[in-house]
This record gives sequence, structure tokens and C-alpha cells, in this order.
Amino acid sequence: MHLLIMTGMIMIMGKTAAQSHCDPITQYEKAGQCCRMCSPGTSMSAQSTCLEPQCTECGEKEYQDKYNSERQCHRQPYCDPNKNFQSSTQESKKKRTTCLCELGFHCSSEACLTCVPHTACTPGHWAQSTGNHTHDTVCQKCPEGSFSTSNSWNSVCTKWTE
Repeated sequence: MHLLIMTGMIMIMGKTAAQSHCDPITQYEKAGQCCRMCSPGTSMSAQSTCLEPQCTECGEKEYQDKYNSERQCHRQPYCDPNKNFQSSTQESKKKRTTCLCELGFHCSSEACLTCVPHTACTPGHWAQSTGNHTHDTVCQKCPEGSFSTSNSWNSVCTKWTE
């Protein structure tokens, strides 16, 4: 019984020791050996040798944002202008593109599948908080002695003149 427990502990310790000497960011463990991963912006087309992997640059509209041993790069999200999206970052093979709502629009939900126009503050109200790509405009009634005639998501109140 003790022999069985000792054998199990040695196997666990051996696996831990093999994994601990590999750089977790740029290497992976295979058969007790530390193998090089492909760099960001590439994917592993073949595992010819552990020390010299065959890496292929990500294609157009693809990215890989970390060292990896994956066979394919990830597809970049499509920032559909017909849904009022715009890309917030320059497209890169090393970074995921972020889609934001265009100016004057905000996400329709937490999942942000579409962008909807900001609420327009009606005359007599002002934009206490101007909308951004995640939040709608918050309108407040103009304080006494001021007015607003615009119907806009960024309206302000003007003081009356005597």
C-alpha cells in the first residue's frame, strides 16, 4: 500500500517539476520537455521540433494576442457601421479589435450587439450626463431662471436675461 502511495506521489511530483521549469508565458511542456510557443500575431502551423515550431503569420482580419500553440488565429470582430459601430483601435494581428458605438449612440444592452441613439433632452431640460458608447444621456429639468430650447442629447440651459 505504501509503495502505491509513494509511486503516485512521485508521478505527481515529476509532472509538477516538469511544468515548473518551463516559462508559462512563452513555453509549454510536452513529454517532459519545454517547447517554444509561437509569438503573438502568429499561430502554429506545425510542430516540427520542440525548439523550432513552424509559426505562420495571422491572416487578414485575424489576430493572436499572446504566445500560443494554437493551430489557428482568432477572427477579428466586425464593427458593423450599419449597427452604428466603429473600430476603436487600428487593426492589428497582435491585438483584438474593440468595437465602440459611434458618437451620439450607446450600447443597447450589456452584450452590446447594437448601438442605439442617445436620448434627446427636450426643451426645458439639459444633459446632466452626456451619453457615451456604453451609457445613455441623463436629462434634468433646467434650474429656475434658465431655459433650453433645443431637443438634443448634449443640450445646456441658458440663464434668462433681465
